[in-house]
Amino acid sequence: MAERYRKHVYCEKKFLEHCIKTIAEWKFCEENFEELRLWMCIKTLIFSQDIVLHLDITDDDLPPTYGVKPKKEFSVWAKELAKMQSEQKIHLKLGDFVTPNTINKSDNKQLTAYYLTCCDSETCQNCMEECGVLAICPENLKNYKAILYDNGVAIKRNETAAWKKIINCSPCLCNSLILVDNYIFNDFKLLDDNLKQILDAMLPEKLSFDIPFHISICSEMGNKTEQDCLMRVENLIKNIRPNLIVKIDILKCSTNEFHDRIIITNNIYLSCGSGFEIFKYDFKISKFSTISTKTTSVNILFPFFQTFVQWTTNAYSNIINEVSRVLKSRNAKMENRLIS
Repeated sequence: MAERYRKHVYCEKKFLEHCIKTIAEWKFCEENFEELRLWMCIKTLIFSQDIVLHLDITDDDLPPTYGVKPKKEFSVWAKELAKMQSEQKIHLKLGDFVTPNTINKSDNKQLTAYYLTCCDSETCQNCMEECGVLAICPENLKNYKAILYDNGVAIKRNETAAWKKIINCSPCLCNSLILVDNYIFNDFKLLDDNLKQILDAMLPEKLSFDIPFHISICSEMGNKTEQDCLMRVENLIKNIRPNLIVKIDILKCSTNEFHDRIIITNNIYLSCGSGFEIFKYDFKISKFSTISTKTTSVNILFPFFQTFVQWTTNAYSNIINEVSRVLKSRNAKMENRLIS
């Protein structure tokens, strides 16, 4: 059985203390309830069993858990972390701490992590645009109300819509992507029409010159070759993101290996019940139509933060583990940093 996937979270002690103090001293009113929920989501993330928590503290900042009486008073959060660690309910890592200013751009673990920091919002924004990671500070927290909700939509047959409007949640910045859809390569015209819009909505204009964007696509391909599919996707991306350095991997799968149609990045989970080819070329008007051919629904969620849609974190982790399993069974190597 594959080891459980856990998101790495680098949290400054100062940020953790600010989070706990903010919640404890909160003066509730209807207007600020959403902000309180954001802080509570952050606290839930920090103490979650689903992550690897990196803190900028030492062992001396945590009370001993077995048979030794501490020589000093410890904060409630320190006692709670020590207790959870002793019960193996939390994966706590001390030392080698990373901040938004010190990310190693060749370290996949750091490039898929979340950063909880007391840096200013400009520093966080620069980090996110350069590295495609999620960096949250007290100053910019209000910008991320999307992490509380399912940002998806319900779509009716013959409804006017577009992928770029559907995928319109913040923060959407990312540096890697896995797409799973058995039928995405069935029709190259449908691929061009739909995948172009999807990637145009999700891919950054560019990242730091030494951070390539990793894309992996898992699909059944019929009589098409992996090379045919690779060239089609490469050409599509060159047209919409000429300044983005991209690494693309195509994995041919049988139809019984994956069922759901899902896209995950290092920050979000997106699923579409009927698949991603819901808009078709309209020969009457000789252009790509924005009228849906199917009735379906789209889920867009932020795993690990979710306290209300709790299945999201497991669904996200399961996809990463399944793609990893398929790769190992093929003795293949895929570049995508989400599964490396």
